[in-house]
Amino acid sequence: MRDSYLSASNRRYCFYLFMVGFALLYLFSCQKNPEVKKQKYIKEGKKYIQQGNLNAAIIELRNALQIDPNDAEASYNLGSCYLMAGKFDNALDALKKAIENSPDLLPARLDKASIHLLKNQLKESQDEIEYVLKMDPNNGKAYNLRASIQRFRGNYKGAFHDFRKSIALEPKSLEPRLNLAKLYALSRNYEGAKKEIDKILLIDPKSLQAKLMQAELYEGENMMDEAAREFEVIISQSPKKPEGYVGLGNIYLKQQKITEVINLAHTMLEKNPELHIAKLFLGIAAIREGKFKDAVSNLQEAVKYFPQSSQSHYNLGVAYYASDNFQMATSEYLKALEIEPKNVSILTTLAITYLEKEWYTDALSYCGKVFDISPNNRIAQYIQEMARLRKY
Repeated sequence: MRDSYLSASNRRYCFYLFMVGFALLYLFSCQKNPEVKKQKYIKEGKKYIQQGNLNAAIIELRNALQIDPNDAEASYNLGSCYLMAGKFDNALDALKKAIENSPDLLPARLDKASIHLLKNQLKESQDEIEYVLKMDPNNGKAYNLRASIQRFRGNYKGAFHDFRKSIALEPKSLEPRLNLAKLYALSRNYEGAKKEIDKILLIDPKSLQAKLMQAELYEGENMMDEAAREFEVIISQSPKKPEGYVGLGNIYLKQQKITEVINLAHTMLEKNPELHIAKLFLGIAAIREGKFKDAVSNLQEAVKYFPQSSQSHYNLGVAYYASDNFQMATSEYLKALEIEPKNVSILTTLAITYLEKEWYTDALSYCGKVFDISPNNRIAQYIQEMARLRKY
């Protein structure tokens, strides 16, 4: 019995040694095998994306690309991370690399199209979308993006068609329904917008975007108190998210409630220090109060965190101009115009700025750009008349 016991014990010990050795061999092979190591990084990166930990995901995916710079999957996921983080230029670089190595990686093309759309690069966006639709004629996301381009170009009929096509292909997707509701609102068909919102809430009763749309519809119908109450409800339900605060802050600005704007901005930062949009509201409030030094400081922060926000650049330009810094003011106005090249307010402000600085040729040039968009714009007509009188 003793011998048989020792024999069993020895067998267990040998098996233990075998398993330890196998584990060490496996780990050693993983370290030696670049492909295994790369796939591990990609897997970890995807896991972090699902958890919302974008910084950790970026580190893992960069590690994968250090092993294989041409891995399309890693490049695509890295681009998606940068897109979600709002780092559009970095996202474009990664997505271009993914497409270069895998031309038919359609999700990468759709993300790239989204970024071009956000940067107002409509042709580049449409080129990607048309490639996707050629490869996959029933891609609902592509139709949703193409509809957004149609809307920006003022082709509402085409936009309605493509949004409805997207919904037909992906009936459970909320984004095209939200976009369709927004298009109804832009067309001042508020009943159509409300019907779409009701459909969204049937699919997802907790949809934050649908509730925001409800509040924005009240705002569009000039029912400011009702809109404010809706935004307050959204804030109470999602106190760490920016959407409700942004909506309520914009209403306060329209109502000239500057004290409320300031208090709301400070509440945002107390609830979530990462809500940097509060700096934009503090900057605008400071402009209204004539505190231009404070305005410049806050708006510089806003531009830092939101480089694609034309509103941030424009208001920073206003603050600089009020501080007698003409060069920096025009620089910020031009950055805002680059983001929104057909924004009449920005074009008109540039025309006024050049008129006041006696740069009449530039003032007249920007008046011409206003007339291309708004032929009977009275402010531009006045600036044009004054510029001509003073110049000649």
